[in-house]
Amino acid sequence: MNLLVDGVKYSFGILFMELVRVFGRSKGETSLIMSIQVGAMLLSGKTSRS
Repeated sequence: MNLLVDGVKYSFGILFMELVRVFGRSKGETSLIMSIQVGAMLLSGKTSRS
């Protein structure tokens, strides 16, 4: 699971403008997706096992 999450995290910059176009949202709303994902990953660090 961590491999999938890291893949999304590191490729988000490449996919960003396409996500803005497809979903028709602002750049701020679209970048909020990544902010929530990174925050959730950091908060769950103590409970997850690699």
